Amino acid sequence: MLSFKSTLVVAAVSFVSAVSASSFGEHMSEHFARGTMAQTAVTNGDLAMARVNAGWLVEHPPVKGIPDDADKPMRAAARAVLEATEISAAAAGVGQIGAACGTCHLSQGVNPGIDSVVDMEYGVSLAARMARHQWGVDRMWEGLVNPSNSLWLEGAEALLESPLTGSGGADETGHLIDALGSEVFELAIQARKTTGQVDRGSLYGQLLTTCAVCHGVIRDSGSQE
Repeated sequence: MLSFKSTLVVAAVSFVSAVSASSFGEHMSEHFARGTMAQTAVTNGDLAMARVNAGWLVEHPPVKGIPDDADKPMRAAARAVLEATEISAAAAGVGQIGAACGTCHLSQGVNPGIDSVVDMEYGVSLAARMARHQWGVDRMWEGLVNPSNSLWLEGAEALLESPLTGSGGADETGHLIDALGSEVFELAIQARKTTGQVDRGSLYGQLLTTCAVCHGVIRDSGSQE
């Protein structure tokens, strides 16, 4: 089964190990890891795994230091993922998890400094361009969670610099891949001018949905060459 594993998942797990040994630090790093694993599960179309990680965010005991007005939106977004029956609903929830995390960081004057994605080489094959897209999607996730405007825009630019249009082939599957690639391109254009955590979270959810659908088409067709 084709799986698009985010490099950010590895970084998230490493972040859990490297962060302060305090219970609060461990709790925050676990938030990041669980949110990131839900994000990656959605892009892979793995609703069950997205729900598992969202379930932890919903059900884990609260920790002193997180205000209720910050904790509740995150848990509400995670519950939307937990209760999702369609990948699009899970994607929307993941977008709002990231938005809620970033909003809390802003309100508390905290910068977690998440900036762990290595640069990606360019390539002309469909596989290379999709890897560049994964890099961009991960960068936007970091931009949403930190939050960081520069990381958000850097991710969007990566999507614009590696368009998938014209790479799907001449058959019906190829036309569908091209159409989905065009959707990603349009969302990246919108991302440039989208501000505010909630709006960015909403756009990010749409982006994850499009990624998941495209990955499903590619898995079914074996087109990633």
